[in-house]
Amino acid sequence: MLRFALVALFIEFCVLSLPVLPQWQWLMATFPMGFFLLSSKKMWLLGAAVIVTIYFFSYVDRSAQALMPAGLIGSTVAVSGSVLGLPVNSPKYAGFMFKLDAPGVANSQARMLRVHWYRPTAQIEAGDYLRLKLLLTPIKASFNKGLSNYEDQLFYRGIQGTAIVKDFHFVENQCSWHQIDCFRSDLKSWISETVTNASTRPLLVALAIGDSSQLTYRHRRILAATGTQHLFVVSGLHIGLFAWACTWLFHHMGFSYHYRLLGAFGCSFAFAALAGLSLSVQRALLMLACYLVLALFRRSAASYAGFSIALALVLVFNPLATGDRGFWFSFSAVAILLLSQFGEVGWASKQKWLGLIVRFRTQGCIFIGLAPLILGLSGQLPLLSVIVNLAAIPWLTLLVVPLLLMVVSARLIIGGLENEFITGGLDRLLQLSEQLAGMLWWFLEFSAEMSPAYAFGNIELLASGAALLAIVIFILPLRLSSNWLLLLSVLPLANFNPSRPPPGELSLSVFDVGQGLSIHLQTQSQDILYDTGSRSLSGSDKGQSVILPALRLLGVNKLDKMILSHSDNDHIGGAQSILKGISVRAVIGAGFGGCTPARLFEADNVKFRVFQVMKTNSDNNNSCLLLITGKHFTLLITGDIEADAEYELVTQQRRSLDLITVPHHGSRSSSSPALLNHLMPAQAVIASGYKNPFGHPDARVVERYKARSIVVLNTATSGALSFTAGVGGVVLVSQELPLQRRFWRYQR
Repeated sequence: MLRFALVALFIEFCVLSLPVLPQWQWLMATFPMGFFLLSSKKMWLLGAAVIVTIYFFSYVDRSAQALMPAGLIGSTVAVSGSVLGLPVNSPKYAGFMFKLDAPGVANSQARMLRVHWYRPTAQIEAGDYLRLKLLLTPIKASFNKGLSNYEDQLFYRGIQGTAIVKDFHFVENQCSWHQIDCFRSDLKSWISETVTNASTRPLLVALAIGDSSQLTYRHRRILAATGTQHLFVVSGLHIGLFAWACTWLFHHMGFSYHYRLLGAFGCSFAFAALAGLSLSVQRALLMLACYLVLALFRRSAASYAGFSIALALVLVFNPLATGDRGFWFSFSAVAILLLSQFGEVGWASKQKWLGLIVRFRTQGCIFIGLAPLILGLSGQLPLLSVIVNLAAIPWLTLLVVPLLLMVVSARLIIGGLENEFITGGLDRLLQLSEQLAGMLWWFLEFSAEMSPAYAFGNIELLASGAALLAIVIFILPLRLSSNWLLLLSVLPLANFNPSRPPPGELSLSVFDVGQGLSIHLQTQSQDILYDTGSRSLSGSDKGQSVILPALRLLGVNKLDKMILSHSDNDHIGGAQSILKGISVRAVIGAGFGGCTPARLFEADNVKFRVFQVMKTNSDNNNSCLLLITGKHFTLLITGDIEADAEYELVTQQRRSLDLITVPHHGSRSSSSPALLNHLMPAQAVIASGYKNPFGHPDARVVERYKARSIVVLNTATSGALSFTAGVGGVVLVSQELPLQRRFWRYQR
């Protein structure tokens, strides 16, 4: 079974990596051959691979066909359907999953939408049946190196499009006893009303019902810095603990062996449903089911057998699972745990004083084994996570979670019973859980400030191979005195000195922040950020979702300067998140003294000039510009200046440019012929969002650049852009979107 699961995993990974999905029907010709090979004892695995390949291709093809057609984007449709899951409500924003009545959007196959409602006039509840007028919108995905994007997340979750509410009509609430989301919503409301501490409330909601929507950026940053994200996601740890508690309870209630096992699984399934049945929960349930089935027949269950069956079943029932980060973390952690403990239990039991060492080694194995995955997905490695988890796991699993589960279970049992004594007692027990969780949160906050984290840098292939080999040897339960010394080989995974430009040269990264602007500039010793993207009414902003993760992947842990061109939301919306998330030595521009008079500074033989060309009532024309000059290159970042400011600029700046950022995202009010004729840039970068509502860039503006043989690049169609500036001028290094092209994404 393990071999089959690994083959299926490899095939699925390959299919989901395809930029274009070929016609899979021709594979059906190999279907009889697959069945023939399946009957052979020696060739059954090859036959299974053939059948699994056909199945995966057909599944993902149907999933891709069900996506909302690109031709419908921008149209308004009248639909009706039901709210699924737990909606997000705030005074300025409501977001919810909406399942349409058949046949789908405009007679397409798309029936599952993510709906956004800005400035809502009503509260959305789980189980609501609604009639809506929706504006169908493009999925606002950003393509930046090493970062997942919104479009992928929706596809893997089975969501087929996005829309904005234009008109709302409530029909009825269809909640009934069999709709688990309604129970989850009631529990969420009760916890939110009872728990007063804003720091611990989201943690308890996440632990009780698996809803992490209330976790703030600060929560996620601290959990990432301490390596404890997995503790506040309902997973195998919580399912196993709950199953053990149920078995113990049923035993003391006098139930027979078989009924204890069946009852434990039934209760665990109910808890898993209450937690939202995420991938980690599905894996835990499947492994628990395998163990209980074997236990019912009084047979010993090899742990790896349950793991293999769970992996195979998850892949078969949900072939899109591999696109979820939780899938890789969940199954990788369990695999590492099984490898590290295989054959070690008996040895440890004979030398009980070594129990603590064994447990520490287990945590160390999980940390070291997941290091490449953590580095690859998050860009940093919290080095104190082993020690933090050794303290946090017992506190959470022995105190917080059991008490919280007991309270939640009691609340579900009593339902709407109006008894002041009972309800008051449950409220006090929940508040006790809050206090215990608060103590743990204080410890995590303290640890986050103390925990160093190494950034992901350029890793040579040989160094990576040596590190991974060391990890495998360390994880295996080989009693070698030199095992710990092998960890020295892991150090290349954390590049202490990421490569930086030599003196006189510059690296420039234009982040893909949708309709907005953010540029990172790096010399040998300094890092500069120009603008920070936008902030939405939902509370999220590009500073926390794109820029900070991108900076971590680049190995940047401080900013020497942050320049804010002007006060428009699409340029400074992420500023506060940047200031909270990373050390910034100096801020120049909007709200921080402006840029008049001009600010001049030099870093590593590269000169920077922050200046304003005119002072008017127009915020766009008041933009702070950034002129960058080196011995062999000149660049100009223009903010949102328009024609009037451009005329003033050409009187001040007459040298030709190697690169210019197109003013005001390519608006027709900018990029005047006078500007282009005087500056004659070799390359121009447009920072705009895919199918943005402003129509940027204007087609006539783009043609104006092309008519002068200026190379034009647009983040909407290229994703994030990377350049180097040096002896050879300004050279384009990479365009991120073509590298990340997949068959389910809109063609841009």
